[in-house]
Amino acid sequence: MKNISVLHIIQQLSGGGAARSLLATARYSAAMGNFQHRVISLLPATDSARTIAQDANVEIIDTPNKDTLNQNVETADIVQVHFWNTPELYQLLYSPLPPLRLLVWAHVGGDKAPQIITPSLVELPDAFLASSPYTLDIPAIRTLSPAVRALKTGMVYDSTDFERLSGLEKQSHDTFNVGYVGTVDFVKMHPNFVAMSAAIDIPDVKFVVCGHGIERYLQQQAKIYSSANRFQFLGHVEDIKSVIQTFDVFGYPLCEDNYST
Repeated sequence: MKNISVLHIIQQLSGGGAARSLLATARYSAAMGNFQHRVISLLPATDSARTIAQDANVEIIDTPNKDTLNQNVETADIVQVHFWNTPELYQLLYSPLPPLRLLVWAHVGGDKAPQIITPSLVELPDAFLASSPYTLDIPAIRTLSPAVRALKTGMVYDSTDFERLSGLEKQSHDTFNVGYVGTVDFVKMHPNFVAMSAAIDIPDVKFVVCGHGIERYLQQQAKIYSSANRFQFLGHVEDIKSVIQTFDVFGYPLCEDNYST
């Protein structure tokens, strides 16, 4: 049976959630069926993403020119665009392209600026996928006719590679660990993250923050609240299993207008 060629297009293949979801989907669908996956990264792929893609046996086409991009679109059975609001993706979607079967998978909530999913964006592809039930109920999708909505839209949760957690076992530790894994920035986190955490009255509590961003600023805030010893900022952690094994609970106070899916 002929392999089905899937061309993924993303603004930048990185270590972020959308890129990891892309690569996990590609890895496991190729293992389960006759699918062959390639990825176009419109901006240069990061070194960490290259390593993950190599392990998943996924070819990267990095920052292609227009001719190379069109050639890859022409030879693909399915073109899957991993969407969030970026100039690069909008330029691609509304530029002349060869005939294609286009699937857009949105990795944002879709109802908070600047990550708005518009009716025209939902109308553009052959199929539009939300990555949460919340997104599937935003106005741009909810107001479609029942027939169009059933035919054209759907929901698939962002996937992950659970092999990263293979063999996970709870590790003993002396503190009550509240874990945060993700973007360390107020575009996601509640602006009072440190203040709220510092006010929690739990003996020996420790807030373990994994991810890059404004961790130095948060460290300064922790000192202001005389709570520096309550926080541990680890930056990017590739071996996330080793940290999750020490968590007692996840703590995700998000900002009210965050665009998470």
